Amino acid sequence: VFRNNICVVNNYQKTSAVKIGGGLDNVVTGNTMVSANWDIIGEDRNAGISGDVVSYARSTLLYSGVPASEPAYLEAYPLMCSLTERVQANNNAIPLTEAITDNLTVDCVEDSKISQNMVNVSEYDGNTKIKGKNYEMFVNPEEMDFRVKNSMKGKYGISDQVLDEDFNLELIGVQKKTAIADEDKSFEMVYPENGSTGLKRTETQIVWTESKMADNYSYIIAKDENFEDVILSGKTIETSVMLDGLENGCTYYWKVIANNDSRQNHYSVQAQGGVMNFTVEPYEILEKSDLRNSVEKANRVLSSIHEGDQVGEYRRGTLETFNEMLAKAQLILGQEVGNQQEVDDLAYDLSKAVDGIDAYINPGYVSLKISRNSDWKQNIEDQTLVKKDGSVRIEATAGHTTTLNETLSNYNVVCFQAKPASYDNNSWFGFGLRGKDPSQVIWKQGGYYIVAKESIFELQQSGTIMEIKDNNGILKAGEWNDIRLGAITTENGINLIFVVNGETVFDYLVKDNPEYAPGMFAVHVSSNDNALEIKEADNVPDELFEFSEKIKAEINKKPGDGDVLFTDSEGYAESGTWTYKENKTGDMASKVRTSSEKDASAKWVMNAGTAGNGKLYKVFYYHIPDANGDKNVKVYVNGYGGDYMTTIDLSSGEEGYVELGTFKFIDADYIGRLSITFTGSGNGNLNVSNVKFEKTEDGENLLK
Repeated sequence: VFRNNICVVNNYQKTSAVKIGGGLDNVVTGNTMVSANWDIIGEDRNAGISGDVVSYARSTLLYSGVPASEPAYLEAYPLMCSLTERVQANNNAIPLTEAITDNLTVDCVEDSKISQNMVNVSEYDGNTKIKGKNYEMFVNPEEMDFRVKNSMKGKYGISDQVLDEDFNLELIGVQKKTAIADEDKSFEMVYPENGSTGLKRTETQIVWTESKMADNYSYIIAKDENFEDVILSGKTIETSVMLDGLENGCTYYWKVIANNDSRQNHYSVQAQGGVMNFTVEPYEILEKSDLRNSVEKANRVLSSIHEGDQVGEYRRGTLETFNEMLAKAQLILGQEVGNQQEVDDLAYDLSKAVDGIDAYINPGYVSLKISRNSDWKQNIEDQTLVKKDGSVRIEATAGHTTTLNETLSNYNVVCFQAKPASYDNNSWFGFGLRGKDPSQVIWKQGGYYIVAKESIFELQQSGTIMEIKDNNGILKAGEWNDIRLGAITTENGINLIFVVNGETVFDYLVKDNPEYAPGMFAVHVSSNDNALEIKEADNVPDELFEFSEKIKAEINKKPGDGDVLFTDSEGYAESGTWTYKENKTGDMASKVRTSSEKDASAKWVMNAGTAGNGKLYKVFYYHIPDANGDKNVKVYVNGYGGDYMTTIDLSSGEEGYVELGTFKFIDADYIGRLSITFTGSGNGNLNVSNVKFEKTEDGENLLK
């Protein structure tokens, strides 16, 4: 039983206030847990050894040798009989009856990490979770008094089981304050020595001695001795930190502060020597093998390029673009010293450009070619018929995928007609592009595919849904439908196109791990009693394919420039009960998620990448006014550089972007990353759609 404790961790490096490693009947109740990565970690470690545990329980003398009904046994081991019966009945020893109730969690970065086995069977009720460093409910957090103010219980819905100001804090912990000698607080910064020069840009760490009574250390690195231009700061329990993101020829200033977080002592002391500085070497001996390989690779590909204005020809200026990159690469290859990061970046950019060389081809339209049965391959032998009218009818057993055994180009939108016999949300069919293996079902072929159901369309990659759109009768059963399907290589990913009867369903840019390699067209029919016919298109546009304005903007976006994140973007997560309020197509108020549940939260992790590390960004949320909207939504912005919290009213105002402020994007892994969390009060609708961040040179960083 873990009851009525106050756990202030003050460390977000994979820490937890409470960790349950296994066992039965654990109770965690009435605790206050503050400033950790997770509040509670619950693991079912016994699951892996459950067989051994059960075998032992069945064979032990206490269980099998002595009848459980004997009075002497029951008197000596009152719980053993019921415990072993539980183990034997369930054939496992995982946690089954945990109780996690009436706890208060504040400023814990991630949600509780509870194993699914525990979630399914445990009592989990009355817990209050507050995101961000909001300490107003505590008596005196500056003096480590984390008892709850009675006046704040109702405001935040905090259980009476949590320790409040009526509890005598002197009854716990060390009863008498013991003075700590100055020599036990004192410590020194030892590396780099003050005034050091010639340090490596990527191999430098700061090191200090231990302060005997410190709980953690705060460190700050800046480009000026007044610490106004901070490039890195944070807390650690270690006595060293590896630095990254340093610049050649730059001088840096650093200091370290030892913190004692105990309520009795609670002090911070700076290392002897105050502020020290070091200078990074002005240049590096270059390692150029990757760049040399990229140049050779580019030269092989460029030798076969033909420029022109027709579909399938490389657009004019392609050779000039690549020759500029090659000229820069050749210049660097002739140098012995310089900036290694520039060399590595150029090698990567040149190699990526060659891998996506199809992005420079003029895209167009082509009809799906249907000729004979032998062109079609099936992962399960079934019946595929090329009919007299040139159409193909696919009738399949469940799990059947039929693939056109021909590699299609990466620069064409495929046009064809499709007639489903019928379909609903259980009996669906799909179209795939860039598949690699005809022996597999559509979601195991690689590439991308569209799932068509009665009410929705799903855009998927390898079983992962990337986007969902409403069907609304767009695709008609029993009729021929005009289909345009494409996976067009661009300079910044793959543009996935799905158009039905002239209406654009999907226009989506895949930027994360795009599948550049060409592949095949495939059709999947999910139900035994269904069938799908396809045939060549009646009309195929003869003009070049034009990217939409939205996709053009995404293609031209440079790393670190900022982004818009929707509720289906990578890095979005929810807690609580949510539903779709709207699912519009083509505007910023699409994919709206809504919840009226108290403490339900929507969280985005905004990632500007290494190019945006340490840079300032303006952060916006898309405001959707609702007469029944929540008037007291808490918004938390959290990053390695600090925390920020504000309250917004969603019940009125104009639809559109609202600026939250300017923030520096930085985290412990030296990636430009921040999280933004919206938490509802339970009094109205919390509607969320998207957030965006834009690079700026002006503004004050609000993270403190």
